[in-house]
Formats: sequence, C-alpha cells, structure tokens
Amino acid sequence: MSIADILLKISRQLFPTGRAFKMPFYGFFEGLEKGLIRSEERLYNDSVSILDSSLPDNSNFGTDDASAWEARLGMIDGTGIDLPDRMLAITRKLQFPGQAKARLSVTWFRSQLQAAGFNVYVYENLDNASPYSIYGDVGELNYIEFGEYEFHETEFGQDYNNKIVNYIEEGADNNFDDGGTFRTSLIIGGPTVGSFGTVNVNRKEEFRQLILKLKGTQYIVYLFINYNY
Repeated sequence: MSIADILLKISRQLFPTGRAFKMPFYGFFEGLEKGLIRSEERLYNDSVSILDSSLPDNSNFGTDDASAWEARLGMIDGTGIDLPDRMLAITRKLQFPGQAKARLSVTWFRSQLQAAGFNVYVYENLDNASPYSIYGDVGELNYIEFGEYEFHETEFGQDYNNKIVNYIEEGADNNFDDGGTFRTSLIIGGPTVGSFGTVNVNRKEEFRQLILKLKGTQYIVYLFINYNY
C-alpha cells in the first residue's frame, strides 16, 4: 500500500459519520481528498529523505550524502571508495570521541581505526626498538647525509621511510629527526607485532589523516602497511 493510500484511509476515518461526509469511491469528494493528499505525501517523502541523509545508518544513504558529510566533517573526499567503508568512517567521526576515557591508549587508537573500516592494529614500542629490529630490513630506507634539519644535527645513516609525524602526504616526514630514540613511537600493522596490515590504496590519504588526528603530537608512527586495490 502506497503512502497516498494510507493517508486516504486515515482521512476517511477522521471525517464524521454523517451522510453529508460520505466519501463514495471514485467520487468527487474522494478526488478532492486525493488532490490534497499529494502535498501531504510530498511532505512525508521529503521528511524521510532528510532523515535518511542525516545519518549513515540506512540503505537510502547515498554517495552524495557521504560526500556532503565528508565535507562538513573535514574528511578527505571518498569519491571512488566503496560506500559502506565511507559510511563507517563518517559514523566513527560523528561519534568521536564517544564515551572513551582512556584516549590516546593503543586500545582506543586501534578501536577508532577499526571503527573507520581499517583492519589494522596499534602497538606501543615498549622495548624502544627500531623498525629493523622488529621486522628486519623491509626496504623502507632513506639515506641521510651530514647536515641540519628540524634543528638537530644528523649523521650519515639510515631512516625508516614509511612513517607519520606531521604530514598527510606520504614521504613528507621521511627526513624527520627522531633524535636517535624510538621511545615515543607507535607501530601500526597486522595482527601481530612486525606483521603487515592491508589498506585499500584509495583510502591511503584518509588513513594517514585519521592517524594524524588520533595520535598524540609526541608520537612518531611507523607503518607496517601494504596498500592494495
């Protein structure tokens, strides 16, 4: 039964029962009522549409709704990414910070990444270990010559490229001076320390942006992540 039919049925029940208010089927009175009901049907449909687009919790939430919410929330435009993943990311952002009291804990950090649809894990570097001792030489090396950057002296050596400190753009933090210590570092990767997680390459910038927003400013994040389609 359509919305118009339901409204017409309700209208029939609301009129008095006297002969003057009798509404014969297909008669003039019914036709008049159907004409009035069209505006009520439009109001109902518009109201439902507003509700459907207001939250990413229903099947009528579309790609245009997702783009609008991403713009409102300052998120990276997810055009081209599967809609369910975009809905998860928007829902997480809308709920942030939720009821969590232990913000910045690795458990909270992981829950936020996974709530956004990223199947990754977060580990504290409690042993103050370099990425190489955790996994070995994984090819993510950057050779540094003598010079100055970030107001610190550096010596010729090697640095782990795949990391996040201050920038969304991959590679922009390659030359960040970690001071020769990994005491304030986190590792994001697979289900065990040293294993690699997987992220859709189309969500790389969104992934990096979310990490930047979640992590404490003191942390250097080393990524053990493979990107695929």
